[in-house]
Amino acid sequence: MKPHITLSLLAAVSCWFSSVHAQEVQNSSPAIGVSPLQSESRSGVLELMAQPEQSSSTRTGLEFIPIGTAYNLYTTLNNSPSQVACLPELNTVVFIHRHNAGTTGGSGGLSFDSSTDGGATWTINQSLTPSYNAGAEPEVIGGRYPSITLWNPPGNTLTDNVFVLAHGPELDPAAGGSWGSSFHISTAMDMDYLNETYYSTDDAHEDYLTGGLMTYNDGSIWDLKTFVSGNYFSTVKHVFHPPSKTFIRNEHVFEPDWYVSDGELVVANGEGETSFDPTGTIGYAVLLGCLSDDVVKTMAPVIYKTTDAGATWNQLPSFDWTAMPLMEEWMFATVDAGEYIPYFEQVSATVDVTGRLHIFSEVFSRYTSNYADSIMFIYSNSNVFLHLSTSDGTDWQGEALGYTTLDKAFIGSAEIQNQTQISRTPDGSKLFFCWNVSDSLMAYVNDRPNIYVKGYDVVSNTFTETVNLTMGTAFVFDGFFPTTAGVTLDNGFGEYELPIVFAVPGATDLSPPQFYYIDGVTFTDADFVPAEPATAAFTYFVDGPTVLFNNNSLFADTYAWDFGDGYSSTIEDPVHTYAVPGVYNVCLTASNDLSTDEFCQDVTVVLDCEPPSPLVVLLVSSNQIRLGWSEVPGADYYQVQYRQAGTAAWSKKTTITLNVKLTGLTPGTTYEYRARSNCAGSFSSYSPIESVATTMRLGSTDPADPAIYPNPTTGSFYIQTPQSSGSELTVRVVDMAGSVVFEQVCDGSEEEILVETGLPSGMYLVQLRSAQSCQEIRLIIQ
Repeated sequence: MKPHITLSLLAAVSCWFSSVHAQEVQNSSPAIGVSPLQSESRSGVLELMAQPEQSSSTRTGLEFIPIGTAYNLYTTLNNSPSQVACLPELNTVVFIHRHNAGTTGGSGGLSFDSSTDGGATWTINQSLTPSYNAGAEPEVIGGRYPSITLWNPPGNTLTDNVFVLAHGPELDPAAGGSWGSSFHISTAMDMDYLNETYYSTDDAHEDYLTGGLMTYNDGSIWDLKTFVSGNYFSTVKHVFHPPSKTFIRNEHVFEPDWYVSDGELVVANGEGETSFDPTGTIGYAVLLGCLSDDVVKTMAPVIYKTTDAGATWNQLPSFDWTAMPLMEEWMFATVDAGEYIPYFEQVSATVDVTGRLHIFSEVFSRYTSNYADSIMFIYSNSNVFLHLSTSDGTDWQGEALGYTTLDKAFIGSAEIQNQTQISRTPDGSKLFFCWNVSDSLMAYVNDRPNIYVKGYDVVSNTFTETVNLTMGTAFVFDGFFPTTAGVTLDNGFGEYELPIVFAVPGATDLSPPQFYYIDGVTFTDADFVPAEPATAAFTYFVDGPTVLFNNNSLFADTYAWDFGDGYSSTIEDPVHTYAVPGVYNVCLTASNDLSTDEFCQDVTVVLDCEPPSPLVVLLVSSNQIRLGWSEVPGADYYQVQYRQAGTAAWSKKTTITLNVKLTGLTPGTTYEYRARSNCAGSFSSYSPIESVATTMRLGSTDPADPAIYPNPTTGSFYIQTPQSSGSELTVRVVDMAGSVVFEQVCDGSEEEILVETGLPSGMYLVQLRSAQSCQEIRLIIQ
């Protein structure tokens, strides 16, 4: 399992980012590489996750348009900032980033790129920070991770009159060069009325990352702002001020009762957004963290809700994520790991037409055994991308859109994140999800990401298929750090285009990345096909220990088989071989985006039961015969039948061993015998009838005569004396001419005596003489 560290003690976070940006001047980091934190395999996950992580199609007709660059990669790494925005009514798209490499003012200045024809053509590198570029803003060091939105004055139809608003964090000399201030910049699209403002809330020099900057139908603009200490965060409402042609900020501060673990506040500072419904009335502020009264201590959404356009806010109740069936399905336990606990890594939020909150988040498997460590340090190599929704914090619903089992990878010091982005149509009736991830069938670590998108219709509860945007293009495995607009373009005729920008990194994290706009990521109403509920069904054919399963499920696209013997499969029509016969309860779970169904039935497996063959005569004497055979696969026991030749009735003996001794036989008599196997209560056929004669008893009335075996032999044989006399035993071998060809005197006290004659093949007579008896036994040497 891979250790995954989330730095959320805010002072530690501040220092981490500070050190990262110090490296921008000094560090010549290597290119893409694996995390130095090693992973361990986790039992059970690979079998369950044998299907591809993202079942998807590709899309043709896309155009990848190069737009701006940046001094280095530290501009689009965070998931929450809104770096792409669009104005559907004027077909306008913008993207904000740190300065293009080589721009006056250095890496701390900000620029934006714009398109007024829906992304087909672009004007790039329009500077928003001329004062900073000129060195006239000594109170700040440089902007990072910017957000952008567009505001259209009421009744305006001219793109030049649309306003751009940018908001985000600044490095602050008053905070020791770390986070502490913010930029708040606005301008008309034609660059009139540029207002470049830098500030610190309450002059506390604790300003940190922002997220979810977006404009709503009532003209309001909202985002969420975090602070270095982590004790509080705020929602920020930006209101246009006509006389000054600028925007005024109004902040509402929240002070959650954060849980403290190992001296750290448990809050993923910077992973949060504010989002409203299209009317700007119902809104939610979402931040990842853990509250003191949470029953399950982990990183999860902490949510505040307003129903009066942000005038008042109420905290939604905490939710036990471990009790959600979706989490039970996708969180995987390991040996000695304890109970699983969902751990949210990042979050993107939107609100639909009904006022329901939707989030798209990457969730890890965390375990109770980790409680000895900080909550911020978890073990996981299973990450799932979940769409979750709620209206009041108690009615959560959701589904998994993808997952990965790959270890993290880095470009220099920058982690390659699986960005989870969510967008909606202007009316909030449809949602779109965008994420990037490497496929474990094609990569060992997350260093070859593709970009995926998927749509969801809120009203009909239907999904589109998942589309891989970069597969089959020149950018396959190069879909790094995608970011989308919070609202889509909409032509009014049932076509919706997602504004998406992604980065192609340079050689290191400090090299200039090239940003690309993906033109033509379009869905239509017809793509939202109503999904029938999945129905699971199967038939099967038994062929000995092997069962061929025929999947007869309807409207399903993923399958999970449980064969009832501890094995499982995700193949559509599997073939399974059972080790032992029996009755197995086999279950098939069939799923689609809408539902999951299970169908179970008993499958009886009877192995092919063969009779023991050949039967080998191990010993023959005047009153007993010992038979042996090889093991029959699947046999529980064996039954041997025997009778005197020429009689009808059979006697029988049952044994679980691989030999049996038939006793109480008549000397000099031919006996017939046969055997059969019993497998799982069913007998096989009998082996062919064979015969052997007992030997004649000579000069002795003792029923415990000596006997020899094996017979026939290759030259050596054993003498078995069931009741040792203690006297000498003379062994004499006579050929068919009556000549003694071998003689040996043995210790009669031994129960089993080895005789090695070295004689050639032929028929002989073995004479066994002791003080009590004399016996002759025919011997065949082969």
